[in-house]
Amino acid sequence: MLDTARTVLIVDDDPMFRRFVAASLATKGISVKEARNTIEGERLLMEGPDLLMVDYKLPQSDGASWIKKLKENGIAIPIVFCSGSGYDSKVFSVVRNVLSVDLILQKPVAAERLVESILSLLPQSQFDPLSVPSSPGAESLSSAVAAADKVEASVADWMETYAAEEDLETRRILEELARDYVVSLPRVIDEIAGEICRLGSEESSELLETAANRAHQIRGTGSSLGFCELGILAGELEDRLNGLSAADREWLASWREELLVFVDLMRDVVDDLVRHHASKLLPDKTGLESGAAPEIRPEKSIECNFEEGASTESEPLMVRSALKRLARVDKPLQVLSVLAPSNKQTVLAQEIEQALLGFPGAGKCQVQTLNSALSLMSCLNEGLPDLVLMEADLPGLTGFEACRMLRAHPLWGELPILLLLKCADAQERGQVFECGANDFVILPILEVELQTRVRAVIPEPCKNNLLSTIQM
Repeated sequence: MLDTARTVLIVDDDPMFRRFVAASLATKGISVKEARNTIEGERLLMEGPDLLMVDYKLPQSDGASWIKKLKENGIAIPIVFCSGSGYDSKVFSVVRNVLSVDLILQKPVAAERLVESILSLLPQSQFDPLSVPSSPGAESLSSAVAAADKVEASVADWMETYAAEEDLETRRILEELARDYVVSLPRVIDEIAGEICRLGSEESSELLETAANRAHQIRGTGSSLGFCELGILAGELEDRLNGLSAADREWLASWREELLVFVDLMRDVVDDLVRHHASKLLPDKTGLESGAAPEIRPEKSIECNFEEGASTESEPLMVRSALKRLARVDKPLQVLSVLAPSNKQTVLAQEIEQALLGFPGAGKCQVQTLNSALSLMSCLNEGLPDLVLMEADLPGLTGFEACRMLRAHPLWGELPILLLLKCADAQERGQVFECGANDFVILPILEVELQTRVRAVIPEPCKNNLLSTIQM
């Protein structure tokens, strides 16, 4: 079913991410207008788009400040706020509660999740393929019903065929975009290296900002296109660059060698990607789906803080985490619980850990408790657990909203998530599955219920499901 005459305006300074959004929505009949900054964005807003997508980091003005200005001027279209890096609770609270944006996305975002989110906010098409004009004459009720059934069946067949063709076309467009992106990467990596080599000069402040912004763009766009290992390295580099100050030039110059280590690792990954695409292989995720064996390349170890003194490993994060889950018969069940701060938080955390001690094959359970969904995002960057247990009613970013953000992430999209509900009315149960959670558990915790629901979302390890486990 074609979705026609609908337009999305994206304001983002990364041209490749703008192309990614346009390519993802192209086969849905959705037109995408692109703006590099808020000045271009304000001009294109006069053309009346149906939805506005705004990046957090923009030249001249940050996305949140610009959205505030638009809201004050009475803008009424749906707004999607996105960012390639984390933001503190104060910024999130303003965006969500004061500016009342319709959706918050954290880059990277998988193409299919992006499309689902955008379509859910756009006005629905008025075209109804099942509507059949009544024919004149005395047609019997039975023949009318038979005709309607025939039309419905033919429409269903057409929709199935069209959806398959649409998926193939979307895949082709994204593969072409990924190849173009890979070709552009060596130049970008060289530019980052050049900027880092000049740290300690009079231009250090500008160089820091420029290099961090380039790493920021790779972190969001590269991972969204399936190059997750590259995105992780770029994120590590960006975080280090943002943590430096240009005030002490000599001290800043002393960091060049360590920063260039990350650049060299990124260059190694990019060289491999260039060779892969020269051989017409797909990026990390799609390559696995097509049956290609994942190539393990050296990268900086990102240790999960569940296990102290864990040995360093060379596998990429998503492969390493998948193998951990398959081998959990010999390792503790690793759980991240996100519980609202209260005087009952410690008791609830103990109840969860006690209930999970009886999970088959777990041996014992390691539960790490967090106070907010925002801290969950940061923790997941360090390593993936076997399970996330999260209260739905969290302050700030709710469990429902956090779940939607996780499902849109290429690395976290398949993470098992159980939401903890204080009540089980129809509205909350519906929200659980609308946001993408696997299941829910009603508070207070009933031990046998939690064990049963965990067993349903974390099946026993099986050699035959290795590939499907790695596809994250």
